[in-house]
Amino acid sequence: MTRRPSPIASAVALAAAASFWSPPTRAVDPTTADCLAASEVSLKLGNGHKLRAERSQLLVCAAPSCPVDIRKECLRRVDEVNAAIPTLVFDVKDGSGADLSAVKVTVDGEVLAERIEGTPLSVDPGEHSFVFETPGQPTVTRRLVIRESEKDRREPITFGSSGAPASP
Repeated sequence: MTRRPSPIASAVALAAAASFWSPPTRAVDPTTADCLAASEVSLKLGNGHKLRAERSQLLVCAAPSCPVDIRKECLRRVDEVNAAIPTLVFDVKDGSGADLSAVKVTVDGEVLAERIEGTPLSVDPGEHSFVFETPGQPTVTRRLVIRESEKDRREPITFGSSGAPASP
């Protein structure tokens, strides 16, 4: 005796097959209203020295679906903002001087990096509190004043003691 598949099993199989063969979906392109709003928000963010968020909004209004004049202006401003965003490179070592990469970095309570890769990290200008965490070591906190347009600023961070005797 042959069994026919149930209608539910057939529907599940059909849905699975359709998802397998359908082209990948992508995010919806911004509308003209979205483009205008992103451009306006980016100006406010820039005035508040929130350059990373400003860049994100400019990338929305620089989308191909945005009107040409808005897109051109946003693309021009992306270049300006990229030049103004400061970057830091953290040189993190343990007390013996060995490099560390398994270090989580937060800035003002927001995760900046889950791991140090030796590459520049973008940060907004201004005074910020950086917290560095690595397994088995007490956290290290540093307050830094970051200057606009400062690129690849090197900051040494050391966990633990150096093991060297203290000088009298």
